[in-house]
Amino acid sequence: MNDIAATSTGLYPLDHYNYNSLQRSTTDFDEVFMPELQNVFDNPDFECLASLTDPLIDIGDISYVKAELDDCQFEMINIIAQPKAFYRGRYSSEIGAHLAKRFIRAENNDNKHEYPTVQVPTSWYHSNEQLYIRVALVTVPSNRIPYHYIHPYEIDTQEDNVIKDLKNNSLYFPIQENEYIKGEKSFRIIVKRQKLDELKSYGPMRLFDYEQDESLNIEIPQDAKQKLLLYELWKSQLVFTLSKQQDSDSFPVPILHTSAESQIMLNKGSDRRGDSSMNYSNDKSNSAIKCIPQKGDWQGGDEVLIIMSKPIKRKDYTICFDFDLFGTQIINEITHIDTKIILFRTPPCPILPGDENMKVSVVIKKNNIVLSSTEFYYVTPMKATIQLCAQCQSYMNDNRISNKRRYERVEFDSGQSLVSQMQHLSIGE
Repeated sequence: MNDIAATSTGLYPLDHYNYNSLQRSTTDFDEVFMPELQNVFDNPDFECLASLTDPLIDIGDISYVKAELDDCQFEMINIIAQPKAFYRGRYSSEIGAHLAKRFIRAENNDNKHEYPTVQVPTSWYHSNEQLYIRVALVTVPSNRIPYHYIHPYEIDTQEDNVIKDLKNNSLYFPIQENEYIKGEKSFRIIVKRQKLDELKSYGPMRLFDYEQDESLNIEIPQDAKQKLLLYELWKSQLVFTLSKQQDSDSFPVPILHTSAESQIMLNKGSDRRGDSSMNYSNDKSNSAIKCIPQKGDWQGGDEVLIIMSKPIKRKDYTICFDFDLFGTQIINEITHIDTKIILFRTPPCPILPGDENMKVSVVIKKNNIVLSSTEFYYVTPMKATIQLCAQCQSYMNDNRISNKRRYERVEFDSGQSLVSQMQHLSIGE
């Protein structure tokens, strides 16, 4: 009985229970304690504690329980400016002195934040502890790997006073006083892409925020390329977690229930030639093709010429546009100018336009073997900067088709006008 009473003092003072050993006997336990214990279990903070801790809790460790209850005051982080869905990871040799130009930018947002940004509630300011926001780069769960793993591509920053946890690929950004006042915090982060030989020496992949579970039946890749494909390393997410510094720990301690995941990010510079959905031919003579023009309208419909390096048979191949995560689009209507030159119209880009042009792959396959591929760019629509009168707007609408080919007129002649010239040309010439 005394042990129970002593344990209860960590949550509520004894006089809260009207506890008096001279007036109450041990037979009054139900009358004295049960109503108050029910209040404890009904408390939302206790529910939060139960969700954060292991099934078996040592209730005798009052300091642990109190610390966990204190953490329940912190809500989940709110991301107010998402990182861009497409970025280009950089090799270490590409970074050099231009690190500022390599940071991950934010998607268009109402507050015009340039970098990923989270909200900093004013309630955090009243904490007596130094608070941090941990930013970690993780893999994206898939059917084959349904868990977040620590991403092997290192993240880094130029900001001062940031604690770097290289083992867990995490950065701890301290929340400064001016950021409490502004109510937001932005992050300038760069992703350092790895070459295959670096990926090979990285070691085994580790689960994010959990001890490695030996019971998990996860495929073990045999080499770096298989690891890249199995964990789909061209995709990633940033995870933002509120953390607090404790004297006994070298790194701030994450408050896991505050974690928020960013949208999925795709590395535009990824080399996915090991993708199991496409097998690539080793015949180097097939690799050289020309695409004229090499950029077009986001809505599609532009005429494109493909010039092969050697003759190909009709109906013996397929042409498709590879939009990566957004699938492929097969071209069904093809005009054969001759055995080396084909003409078709581009499909619309299935991705919402952003601030940058979108690079996709035009792939020529035969029996699911990739003979050749080349790059094609969808030009992001130009934003209107002036107000047009009704007559001018009507004039622009009437000339939409010619306006669509503004890039062709600058860099290339139209597809049809090049046909006669290409009749007698080949790659070798």
